[in-house]
Amino acid sequence: MDLYDLKIIGYAYGKHMTANLVIQSLNNAICNRGIEEGIIFHSDLGSQYTSSDYEKLLKH
Repeated sequence: MDLYDLKIIGYAYGKHMTANLVIQSLNNAICNRGIEEGIIFHSDLGSQYTSSDYEKLLKH
């Protein structure tokens, strides 16, 4: 959700909360909104957000 205009910009759903699910959600947000310098991304503290694949995506 973009906190400025309160619009949902990326989501994914599935039976289980996995790293691939949150990666898909972030990729959807990137496709819908793009990335600008200085963007702030806030996430839950769940274990799926600590996967190496997810961290690689954030660094990229």
